[in-house]
Amino acid sequence: MEKHEINRVTIFGGTGHYGRKITEKLLEKGIKTRVFTRDPARAGKIIGNHSDFIEGNINDNRKVSESLEGTDAIIVCVSAMNWHQIRKMREVEVGGLKNIMN
Repeated sequence: MEKHEINRVTIFGGTGHYGRKITEKLLEKGIKTRVFTRDPARAGKIIGNHSDFIEGNINDNRKVSESLEGTDAIIVCVSAMNWHQIRKMREVEVGGLKNIMN
């Protein structure tokens, strides 16, 4: 199997419980990260300003496509598991994943 070098990873859910740990580990390994987020200022406070941030909604096809330009790998850690988003679980977790995969 051919080994590919990974230079940039786009992370969806990069500020959540697992996503922030994954983002930190990638940065420690010197891999450039791009975090797709609704709020870049908040994301910077959570994971620091060592990542690039793309502001957008996971259900916005144009923004999702934009975030994947120049990406070698994708990590998806999205969830709607806080009480503010629980009603949008299907929209976020299913609809958002479909947008990423398209």
